[in-house]
Amino acid sequence: MVALLAMVILAQWSTNNAANLIPAALTFVNAGAPRISYPVALVIAGIIGTASMPWLILNNLFTFLSYYGAVLSAVGGIMVADYYILRRRRLNVPALYDPAGQFRFFNGFNPAGMIAWLAGGVMALIFLQYAYAVGFITALVVYVLLMKTWILRRYPQEELDSNFDDRFLATSVGLNWVYTEQKRFERLTVDDIPASALKREDR
Repeated sequence: MVALLAMVILAQWSTNNAANLIPAALTFVNAGAPRISYPVALVIAGIIGTASMPWLILNNLFTFLSYYGAVLSAVGGIMVADYYILRRRRLNVPALYDPAGQFRFFNGFNPAGMIAWLAGGVMALIFLQYAYAVGFITALVVYVLLMKTWILRRYPQEELDSNFDDRFLATSVGLNWVYTEQKRFERLTVDDIPASALKREDR
């Protein structure tokens, strides 16, 4: 029984490390780069994960998931609206890493996204039984309207202004955006990616 209990504990520990702790740590690495290293991000993720007391959430798991999913449904609507409807799968990847580039918007925030998320999240919580459909559609519609009538007029987006040029396509045409040793982004096939560009975030 002791051996079986130890195996159960180790299984839970190893599964949660891979499924929950590592992705959370990499999120902090990306959000705080280059100031936050991977080991520091692991500690931050562990502290926040413990402080949130997930064992208490288990007592009301389905209630928590209902509200959590309702609010996040709006995020899905915004992502689909931006990538598929507005940009038509084109994305100016190098500009994502330019602090003063086209994605800076208003002091680093896109007001259309924040408003659409709020509107979609509120509607999803009001109609909780149909939360995902209501939140998703509401956020999608609000985001598209705000972007076309407000944001895109003030913050031009190169991939849209280029009449959706194919040079902004990547994985959908078998290519990957890679930051090379020449300190620039290039679109390369998997076979053409140099080993020096395949750097792991946890090293």
